[in-house]
Amino acid sequence: GRIDLFIETDDEVIVVDFKSDAERNAARHRAQLALYRRAAAGLAPGKRVKVGLYWLRGGEFEWLDGDLSDEALAALARRAAEALDRAPA
Repeated sequence: GRIDLFIETDDEVIVVDFKSDAERNAARHRAQLALYRRAAAGLAPGKRVKVGLYWLRGGEFEWLDGDLSDEALAALARRAAEALDRAPA
């Protein structure tokens, strides 16, 4: 994925991802936004990072709190790598 909107102010970074899903389910996008949070923190060290979803179908915005642990992100990366290894060439 790609970060859809990245706003940097003097003291914070706001990351927004636009979603067109028929059904709102923020949990489904939690890992993606956790990765975006980490990327934004790396681009703007020392600044607070806020992430959220903008649901295009309903015109609604939702902040996502919390983050995934390093272990959880590493497990996701391993599963993704394994899936790519099993994919037909």
